[in-house]
Amino acid sequence: MDLRLEDPEEIIKRVTPLLNEILLKNLEEKEGRTVEILSEYLASVIKRASQTHLPELSEALQKVIAPAISKEIANNQEVMIDALYPIMGGMISKYVTQSIKELMEQINKKIEQGLSFERIKRKMKAKLSGVSETELLLEESSDALISSMFIIHKETGILISSASLENREINEPHLVASMASAIKDFINDWISRSGSETIEEVQILSYANATLYIESAGSVYVIAFLDSEPDYELRSEINTFFASLVKEHGSFFHAFEGDDSSPETKEIAEEMRAYLLAQKNIHREEKGKSNFAKYILTAVALAVGGYVLYGLYVWYGEYVVEKRIARETGTLVSISRSEEKVLLEGYVDDLAKTKRIETIVKEMLKPKEIVDHLHLDVRSLQNLMGKISQEKAEMRRKLDEADRKTEQSTRQSEALLAKVDSLDKRLTQQEKRIAAFGKIIHMDQEIAQKLAEALKASPYYHERTQELDFAKLDLYPVMQSSFNEKGMRVAASVFEKYLSVLAPYRAYIKSIVIEGHSDSTGNPKRNLEITQKRADAAKAYFLSHTTLRNLGMDRLLTTQGVGSKKPVLVDGVEDKNASRRITVHFSLDKEKILKKAKEVLNGL
Repeated sequence: MDLRLEDPEEIIKRVTPLLNEILLKNLEEKEGRTVEILSEYLASVIKRASQTHLPELSEALQKVIAPAISKEIANNQEVMIDALYPIMGGMISKYVTQSIKELMEQINKKIEQGLSFERIKRKMKAKLSGVSETELLLEESSDALISSMFIIHKETGILISSASLENREINEPHLVASMASAIKDFINDWISRSGSETIEEVQILSYANATLYIESAGSVYVIAFLDSEPDYELRSEINTFFASLVKEHGSFFHAFEGDDSSPETKEIAEEMRAYLLAQKNIHREEKGKSNFAKYILTAVALAVGGYVLYGLYVWYGEYVVEKRIARETGTLVSISRSEEKVLLEGYVDDLAKTKRIETIVKEMLKPKEIVDHLHLDVRSLQNLMGKISQEKAEMRRKLDEADRKTEQSTRQSEALLAKVDSLDKRLTQQEKRIAAFGKIIHMDQEIAQKLAEALKASPYYHERTQELDFAKLDLYPVMQSSFNEKGMRVAASVFEKYLSVLAPYRAYIKSIVIEGHSDSTGNPKRNLEITQKRADAAKAYFLSHTTLRNLGMDRLLTTQGVGSKKPVLVDGVEDKNASRRITVHFSLDKEKILKKAKEVLNGL
C-alpha cells in the first residue's frame, strides 16, 4: 500500500473504509507492524478525514473509543474515583442540602401544631437569638465532637496519616487503624453476603459513647472518632474536608506504598489537626452560648409561665370573638379586657354595625360594661379630597401654560383664571366641609385628647375610660349620704375642668352620669338607696357653684345609685373606704353625630 502525503485525497478514500476493520483487528493486539505503519500518518489522515468525511470517521472511531474508555475505567477504577470524588461529592452535597431544607420546613409545620413548655422555651430562645426554631431543634442533638481522624489506604489497610486533639491521642494508632479496618471489612462482607441489594456500606459504628464515622473515596477512606453520632451538618463538613484532602493529595494516596514518614504524610496530619482544632473551638463557643441562653430562658420561663398561660387564655377568648365579628360584620375590631370592662377599638364603615358588634361581645364575653371606641372610616372622603387637589394642580398647570402664551390668547387666560378662582373657592368650601365632617366623626377622639390634656395631672381621671373616679377622697362615712366637705370641694374643682372640656360638645352629648357607690357592707337594697342619695347630693353640691351652672350643662346631668356592684379592689381585697365614692362618666349621642355627619357629607 503506497500512502503518500502528496496525494491526501486518495489516501482518505482508500483508508477510511478500511480504518474500522484495521483498528478492531490489530490495534487491541498491538501488532508491531500495524503500529509502525499507522503511527507516521494516522494523525494527518484523521485530521483530513474529519474535514471531508466526518460521518464515516465518527462511525469508525466510536466503535473503538467507547470500549477503550470502558476498559480504562474498569482497569483503573480507584484513579477515576479519586478524580471524580471532589466534583461528585459537591453535587451530592448540594442535592442533599436542598432535601434537608425541605425536611426542616416540614418539621416547622409540625412544631407549629404543638404546644408544650419546651416549645415555649424554644420559641422564646428563637426570638432572642434570631435563629429559627427548626435549627434550634436540630442543634439539641448535634453536640458531637471529633477527637481523632485517620486516613487509611483502602487496599492494604495501612494507616497513611492521623491527627488527634490534645489529651485525646489514641495509643498505637496503627493497631487501632488495623482493627477498625478489620471490623469495617467484616461488616461489609457480611452485608454483601446477605444478598440485599438495598443495603450500602457501613458508615457509622457506635459503642456506648464512642462513634466511628467512615467515608470512602477511591483509594483511601477516612475514619473520624467522635463522642456521639454526628448529625447531617457535621457529616457534611467531614465529607467536604475529606474531599479537599482527596483533591489535593489524590496522586499521593494512589501511589502510597506504606512509607508514613514522608513530608506529605506530615503535611496531611497538620491539615487534619488544624481542622480538629477549628471544629473544637466552634463547638466550645456554640456550647457556651447555648448554655447561657438556656439558663436565661429557663429563668424567664419559670418567672412568667403562669402569666403567659393566663394571657394565652384571655387572648384566645378575645381572638374567637374578634373572628366572629369579622365573619358576621366584615369589620376588624380589636378587643381588650380590663377587670369587668371590655374596650372596643377599630374602624367601621357603617355605624349601624356598632350595635351588632356590641351584641356579640355581650353574648360571648358577658362584660358589665362596654367602652366603645369604634370610629367611622373616612378614607373615601380623603380620596375625594385628593382628587380635588389633583384637579386644582392640573388647573394651575394649565394656568401657568396659559400665562406663557398670554400674547397669543389673553381672553383664554382670563377665562382660565376665572375657572381656577372658582375651583379655589369650591376647593376651600369642600376642605371646610371635609374638615367639619372629620371633626364630627372623630369627636370622641378629640374629646378624649382634650380631657387627657386638661386632667393629665389629676389622680381622679382615668384616661382609658374617660371617667372621673373620686375613690381616693374618702368622701362618705359608713351607711351615710352626707359627704366630707373638704373632699367634695376637691371633687367639684376637678368636675369643673371635666365639664369645661365637654361644654363645647353639649349638643352631641346624651348624658353626663354621676354615679353613687357603696362598699359591700350592709343590705344591698339599703346600699342602693344610700348610693342614689349620695349621687343626688353630689349633683346638688356641684350645681351650687355659679361657674358650673354657667356652663349650661344642667339638663345633661343625671344621677344613678349602683350600690355595691362596683367595689374598689386592691390585690383582690376590697378597700371599703375607697368603695364609698362617686364616679362621673359621659356618653355621646351617636345618632345625632351620624345625622350631622350625613348632612355635611351630602353637601360635598
